[in-house]
This record gives sequence, structure tokens and C-alpha cells, in this order.
Amino acid sequence: MYIDKPMAASLADVLEIFRLAREAGVPVWSSSSLRFSSGFQAARRGESFGRVLRCVAWSPMHLEPHHPDLFWYGIHGVETLFTIMGPGCESVERPEHGKVIGRWKDGRIGIFEERNGYGAEIEGTKGSGSGGSYEGYKPLVIEICKFFKTGIVPIDEGETIEIFAFMEAADESKRPKNDLCHRVELLRPGGMLGFSHPDLTVPTLATSGRSFSGGTCQSRRWKSRYRGSRKPSWRSGNPGGFSTEKFGGLWADFG
Repeated sequence: MYIDKPMAASLADVLEIFRLAREAGVPVWSSSSLRFSSGFQAARRGESFGRVLRCVAWSPMHLEPHHPDLFWYGIHGVETLFTIMGPGCESVERPEHGKVIGRWKDGRIGIFEERNGYGAEIEGTKGSGSGGSYEGYKPLVIEICKFFKTGIVPIDEGETIEIFAFMEAADESKRPKNDLCHRVELLRPGGMLGFSHPDLTVPTLATSGRSFSGGTCQSRRWKSRYRGSRKPSWRSGNPGGFSTEKFGGLWADFG
């Protein structure tokens, strides 16, 4: 099954789709058409600029009331960013509405910006410059046709999950910057919902070195209660019934 972007309107729903697909033995994937533009693919392979150290990718960010703000159209720029950078983002900050800064585990920086049009600027070990441009739907359609012939998905599901974790974390990061909520980190667990993928990430609360004794975390999508140990128990919004103890945290905000 191919699902046009966005795969869903929340990270929780993306996880549930993958769980159900695995349970049914149905291969499933989703992608922006920009992922398969030749310039972005060449940059990912290291052919254009060597190892990518920093990337700024952009797209429009039209809004829909039933989606977090990056999900509906900003996903084009975010997927471009992850196509070029690959997975491994560990934290997300949002200094302004139309800008999201991701920090990768190896120190690299990936930035999404709201702009007209589509594109990316890249700094790498062998130079810098434009990463490419939008090439229409043909490259995506070719990949969809290959998929329906072979049943082999062209994108690792862990990377898709990380894209949605990035966007959902960015949505929370724009909220009022109180002591605990100005940054969201992405925790790399050993597994969740049956996943055991080295590049799988899920968002977790970043406390910026501060400790706390308890409190109620309330997200628009998830709710939990912290009781000093920082090991939350679900109150609602637990797709698939997975245990938070398995990965040691979740993303939430104090509000």
C-alpha cells in the first residue's frame, strides 16, 4: 500500500498504521514526491557534496485545521531534509514559526524553513551549493510502480517515523517557552510497538538539565502523569497498548 503524504495527522496514527500493516503482512509506505528528485538523491548518496554536514531545506507550509502545522504541506520540505541528511535527528528546536532546527546524533545540523518553492542548500565535506529542485511527480510514480511490481518498499519505515516525530516535536516546540518545554529531544529506544530499528526515534520531554518532582503533562494528542521517576503511565492516546517503560519516556508538555 502506498499512502500519499501525509501518512497521517499524528505520530501516534503513523505508528498504528505500521503496526496494523505488519500484523496483516501488508507492505506500506508514504512519501512526498520531492524525495525522489535526482539532486536530493545524489546528495544523500554523497555524490554532490560528500558527507552532508549542514542542510537547509524549504517548502511552503500551507495549513489545515485538522493537521499539525508541518504535516499538511511543510512535510515536503521536511522530507527533503531527511532525504538529504538521512535519519538520526536527536533534538528539535523552533526559534520562529517558519523555522525548525534539528540536531543529528553526529553533530550535523538540518534546518527546515518555510519559503515559496522547493529546494535545499547543502554544506558538505566536498563543497556546498544547491541540492536540487522539484522534478514533478514522475520520479515518485516510477518508485510506486516498482513497488507494486516487487512489493519492496523504497523507504525504511524507521525514517518515516522519524520524520513524523520531527514534525510533531516541532509543533510542540513552538508553544510558550516555559522552563521545560522550549526544546524537544528525540529519544532512541530499543523498540516500540514491536519495532526494533536502529534509526527509530520517538519524541521525549527535554528538561534542559532541570529536575522536577511531578506534574501533569498534557499534550493535544497524548496525556501522561509524571511522578518524580520520569516514567510516565498512559492516561489516554496509547495506540497499540505499548509500554512507555520500554523506551523510558514520551513526548509531552507541561501546560
